Amino acid sequence: MTEEAGMDGAFGLQGNWLQADILINTDSEEEGEIYMGCAGGIDFTSNLHLDREAVPAGFETFKLTLKGLKGGHSGGEIHVGLGNANKLLVRFLAGHAEELDLRLIDFNGGTLRNAIPREAFATIAVAADKVDALKSLVNTYQEILKKRAGREREKSGLVAGLCSER
Repeated sequence: MTEEAGMDGAFGLQGNWLQADILINTDSEEEGEIYMGCAGGIDFTSNLHLDREAVPAGFETFKLTLKGLKGGHSGGEIHVGLGNANKLLVRFLAGHAEELDLRLIDFNGGTLRNAIPREAFATIAVAADKVDALKSLVNTYQEILKKRAGREREKSGLVAGLCSER
């Protein structure tokens, strides 16, 4: 049915084929098992007014990378507690945006709307006098993630590395 890449089978259904007051969605990953419900996913369009600016003079640009997470299907594995690379990287950026006077240039993570992302990338700029603080914070966060992975490897699948690159 090509569910993951276009829903061709579903679009091929005749409009009068299903008639009901309530629709119960079922899903399956393995032969002989049926899930009541689904992973869910929506597409939406949003218009945001963003104030764009050039990278200020005296700022340096870095690429932050968070990868090595297990990833997974948001339907069959959402309850397992897998690390979400987008959330973990955003948590770092939001938590230190003010103290680093951080400028977000680009953010990218995950490949499918129904998957728990295993990696995320952000391009940022910080003032030259904040570079050492950035490196220290990245190293500290990386250690926090490694400790969590060591304690919860079976539960969370968290095996991560966060690196800054010029």
